[in-house]
Amino acid sequence: PDGAYSIERSVQQQQESVVTKVIDWMPHPALTRDGSVNRLQIERRGNQIRFLAGGEEITTFAVPEGETVNRYGFVITARSGEAEARFDNLLGERLP
Repeated sequence: PDGAYSIERSVQQQQESVVTKVIDWMPHPALTRDGSVNRLQIERRGNQIRFLAGGEEITTFAVPEGETVNRYGFVITARSGEAEARFDNLLGERLP
């Protein structure tokens, strides 16, 4: 609802999950605040991960060198802890 995003990385170490910030909370105009629908995309090509909202790039970052895990997750939340998200036609597809 506040038009901001954050990216975190979670790594399993021994029996605990360790979370580190990749990108701290940042506002971006492509993230709508008025309750309208927005298409979110996450693309990974090699070590580059790209996030888009409504077709507009929000950010790109590189997976750290030596990162061999081939599994990533996506979480949506709000800084305030008060938000609502609905997903319709959720689609995962392999990039060409």
